[in-house]
Amino acid sequence: MPVLDKLIKSGKLQIKSLRENLLINEFSRQSDQMLWKFSIIRSEYYVLTMKQNQKRSLNHRRKEGKVSGNVPLDYINCTNEITKQSTVRLDSDRAILIKRIFEMYATGKLLAINTTENHTNSIPEKKKSNSNSNI
Repeated sequence: MPVLDKLIKSGKLQIKSLRENLLINEFSRQSDQMLWKFSIIRSEYYVLTMKQNQKRSLNHRRKEGKVSGNVPLDYINCTNEITKQSTVRLDSDRAILIKRIFEMYATGKLLAINTTENHTNSIPEKKKSNSNSNI
């Protein structure tokens, strides 16, 4: 704010507020300048309130054991047919595969896994070489 105030007072900056229908420049009345500053304070308050609500919501979901965002690779989303509530549970088929891949990576038997552009959870297959090729 102090930087903007200096620019406005020196005549190098004009601010037009469409919402409050104000033009703030070096010739503006003090009441208009105060209205502009109140609108900035109101906006900052709104942003801080939204940030606090988001943190509270994420903490509440975490306490309930819900996942925000994508679930880990070896878990799946399950929806209860009756309550329509979504829960996360371990996918035993994928969990075994992921564990085996991690163990291979940890022992150095697996050097790299290529991921596809659309980030699907698939393991790339080995390319088959053409043994009949003379090239």
